[in-house]
Amino acid sequence: MAIVDPERREQAKDIFDQMEDTAKDRQKVLDDTIDQLSDMAANQDYETAEIDSIIAGYWSDVEMRHGQFVELRSGLKNQVTREEWAAIFAEPADKDDD
Repeated sequence: MAIVDPERREQAKDIFDQMEDTAKDRQKVLDDTIDQLSDMAANQDYETAEIDSIIAGYWSDVEMRHGQFVELRSGLKNQVTREEWAAIFAEPADKDDD
């Protein structure tokens, strides 16, 4: 990581870990939602209101996790300098340029 100070580097790493956990949790909710809807469709045993409820729950979770990501990103921006930010999120070098 581009952050030299060990304490600040660890704080930034913690934020990245939280971001990763949030992304994994969001993926689990998506997978569970797909499984629920697939099971309902396979059994053809559902009411439209049930589908609406599942989808509404999914979108509510997406909105909550989006808010978490925005807060985490803001925390990270407050943790690093502009130069560190640019180094952390620099475009990877293209292998064809070698």
